Amino acid sequence: MHANKVLFFYFDSKIIYMKKIHLISLLSIGILFFSSCSISPSNQKSGDLFISQKPYTTTYNVGNSFDSDGLTVIELVNGTTVTDYSLSISEGYEFKESDAGEMTIEVSHSKFNSAYFSLTITNYPKLEIASYPRQEYEVGDRFTTDGLVVTANGEEVNGWSTNIIDGVVLEETGSFVIQVSCYGYGSTSYMIEVTPQKRLSIKNEPNTTTYFRGDRFSSSGLVVVDEKDNVVTDYTIAMKENDVLKYEGTIEINVSKENYRDASFEIVVNDREGSISKEKSITTYYINDTHGSFIRQRSAKYYEAGMSCIGRYITDQVNLAPSNSLVLSGGDMFQGGYESNLTKGKIMIEAMNIIGFDAMVLGNHEFDWTEDTISDFNFGLDCPLISCNTFYTDGKRPEWVSPYAIIDKGDVRIGIIGAARENLGSSITGSISNNFSFPEPNSLIKSYSDELRLVKNCDLVFAAFHDEGFEGYNDSSKPTKYSDLTLVSEASGVQYVDAMFFSHDHLMKKGTYETIPYIESGCNSRYVGELTINLESDGYSYRRISSSTYNLNAYNNCIDTLKAIDDLSLKDEYKDIIAHADDLLYVFENSYTQETFTEVVTMAMYWYVNNHKEEFDNLTFYAASHNAGGVRSNVNSGNFTNRQLIEVFPFDNLLSLQKSSRTQFENLKNDSYYVTYQEGEPVFTDGLTNVISINFCTESRYAYKYQSYHKNFEKTAREALLAYLSSGVNPDL
Repeated sequence: MHANKVLFFYFDSKIIYMKKIHLISLLSIGILFFSSCSISPSNQKSGDLFISQKPYTTTYNVGNSFDSDGLTVIELVNGTTVTDYSLSISEGYEFKESDAGEMTIEVSHSKFNSAYFSLTITNYPKLEIASYPRQEYEVGDRFTTDGLVVTANGEEVNGWSTNIIDGVVLEETGSFVIQVSCYGYGSTSYMIEVTPQKRLSIKNEPNTTTYFRGDRFSSSGLVVVDEKDNVVTDYTIAMKENDVLKYEGTIEINVSKENYRDASFEIVVNDREGSISKEKSITTYYINDTHGSFIRQRSAKYYEAGMSCIGRYITDQVNLAPSNSLVLSGGDMFQGGYESNLTKGKIMIEAMNIIGFDAMVLGNHEFDWTEDTISDFNFGLDCPLISCNTFYTDGKRPEWVSPYAIIDKGDVRIGIIGAARENLGSSITGSISNNFSFPEPNSLIKSYSDELRLVKNCDLVFAAFHDEGFEGYNDSSKPTKYSDLTLVSEASGVQYVDAMFFSHDHLMKKGTYETIPYIESGCNSRYVGELTINLESDGYSYRRISSSTYNLNAYNNCIDTLKAIDDLSLKDEYKDIIAHADDLLYVFENSYTQETFTEVVTMAMYWYVNNHKEEFDNLTFYAASHNAGGVRSNVNSGNFTNRQLIEVFPFDNLLSLQKSSRTQFENLKNDSYYVTYQEGEPVFTDGLTNVISINFCTESRYAYKYQSYHKNFEKTAREALLAYLSSGVNPDL
């Protein structure tokens, strides 16, 4: 690490200084020798101690313990290091309030004159580590403080810094002290451990590294060793043993083991004309943005077929040709329906498993119930949850998501790459999305496409996006955002993808772009997409020769139900929830559009916080604001039930204080993305006024336009709405 270089330079500069001191000392000794004989030889010291390096830590807070680590002492005349010195302070001494200020420490030795250094003792609130960041690293990793939480007297402290900057590459092994300092609070510390990099190497390549198309891969003869030259046998090879090699070219094959750096070797596959011609078709049954639409109903907004009717249709079609059928979800499966919301998606997952989905793309609303719930989704689903460009902010991929899925249908192998729209975090609550990164996916998809074709021997590669794919939509629009994927790969010799599936904007789309078929199938179980690819084989691999796309109106055409899904409603863990779905909450005199009901919601929020001030720091709020997209459906006059409440207002957003300046408040009122309600003119104290909003808005990356500060409370906006309705304060609703 760079600290050693700095220390070395510092030491050299002190040696230069030492030589000057040495000359002066010789002159002084001579003068004393000739001018005075009053000093007793038995009391004379043979030289001076000199501190060439102070301890690493010279500033302490009351309650900290002294640590001399780093202190380097030399004898000035000869420049030799002295280790058997004594200190006027004991190692581990705990500083008291009476020590606050400057403390001089003597470094003494029986043969040499003492040297001194100073410590600064502060009496600030003691810093403590409340939550530790990563503490175990390998050489080559980058240091990070992500997750570090520092407190003083139980309150979180911001503005701290560390002696190693985030992002620094750790180049040495050993244990290192990380000093955490904050002006006005002193410092604290924690340890990190940096171990040697574990890596695999290829000692002997496989016996066969040159093949022809149609041959089967073999790793026989491969010998893998670790960084200590020990033979490793529990490795994983990216290409399956005995896989048929379908593409010609030079192929790099990774060899991996958990917690080790990969090794790789190359094989060469030469062309060979095929002798067998076969034709086949693959149909993908596709739904997207289902939003917890579990039951069949005519909702306030849509005709929804429900999972039982859709499940019956899809399983009937798959059973007719199981080796020719795929079932795929485009994401946003769970949030928005009564049964799904109240079971955190579990009832939908069970229905998906009964239907037999092959893969599901990760959507933004999968994040609505926190990361732990996504892990539960992944654990409960019988199919992979896929997204190639979902990462933590440190660049690592979460364990609960895979970049792609590989599905074998008879002798056809299909790779499905999932992807989120770039910067999908803007559609996720900030306290969650701030932990994630969603980079532009095209380059990743192209790389995975080559891997799927050349290493995984896939005949077809699909790209399934939680994104609309269009840079504007009208009758002539095409998915130009992903035009790169229609190009021919230099590595595989074919187009990067064979089909594209879209979602997120709840529209219906279908067609062909640069010979690549694409489809999107509405939302809320209204449609089932059917994308069929016709294939031809040359004896070694299949190639797409034509395609068709179709969106089936599910409500009109999926009539029969699937008993296994119907029976889910009878399970003990679900039946009591479902029994209260139609409980009456309110009777509306009027009907409301999504926009006008958002106004009702803001009125309810305003009323609630100003009539329950004890729950909101006894503040007075002068306005209420809610994003226009937070209300998902119209409200019809008449009975309003539990089911309708979740359909209209499904999100568990917390009420959140916005402190806004005059300019920020005007920005808020004038932004069409928000609905803002106020009674009279706001009062500005110290230039700021109080607005009640929701945490989805106050934690947005754009919140700085509308607020200077925010604070979340425990009550949800939905609870405020229910309290407002039940209070009867507004009988004109």
